Amino acid sequence: MTAEDIKNFSAVAAAIIALIGSLITLFLVWKKEKQFEKQRQQFSLQLQNAELAHAKKLQDERHDFEKKKQILLEAQNKLNHLHAQQLQQQKAELDAWKTGYEIEIKARNDALRKLRTAVIALFDHFQNMLQLALRADDQEILGVLAKCVQALANLDKAIDAAKSIVRNDIEAEKLHRLHIIKRFFLRVILDLTRRKTERLSQAPALRKMESRLKKRKEVTMLYLQSVMEERPRAPGIGASK
Repeated sequence: MTAEDIKNFSAVAAAIIALIGSLITLFLVWKKEKQFEKQRQQFSLQLQNAELAHAKKLQDERHDFEKKKQILLEAQNKLNHLHAQQLQQQKAELDAWKTGYEIEIKARNDALRKLRTAVIALFDHFQNMLQLALRADDQEILGVLAKCVQALANLDKAIDAAKSIVRNDIEAEKLHRLHIIKRFFLRVILDLTRRKTERLSQAPALRKMESRLKKRKEVTMLYLQSVMEERPRAPGIGASK
């Protein structure tokens, strides 16, 4: 084998070795690519599974949220309905209370007005009787005296009627004190009767009685006015159902 042949053989061998090296490199690259592709597919599958799991979790959470939201809405609706019923009931109680209070106030004011009328009538009858006594008109005095007695009875009834309506114990006690007027007028009747029987001089005493009667009337009317101006105590809500 000549040197030329050896040189050619060496060149061919080197080319073959280079080709084999290239093939090995290509094989290794292909193998790596296959391995990378497999890993990529696995990662992609894992990512897809994770996304599916996350989506399912979100869906479950949304479902739970919607369910809780529905429960809360139903509870809120029940509370709103209950609150509306309570408001309606409270309004009905308040209306009943207001109506009852207005009725009580009207009855109280009517009773006090009747009492005031009875007091005025009583004083007027006695004033008339004293004026008749000053004129020594005995015949008419008897008729007026009967009216005075009836006026005293009417006063008692008016006081008792007013006392039965008022709620305030202090106010009731004030009304009860008006019975003192009855004792005053009874003394007037007894004194007048005694003077008639004993034929005593009546003019000075009658004028004194008349003066006392006027003062008593002023005091009584002021006292009664203070009772009428008392602020009545309101009944409790629900008491007028």
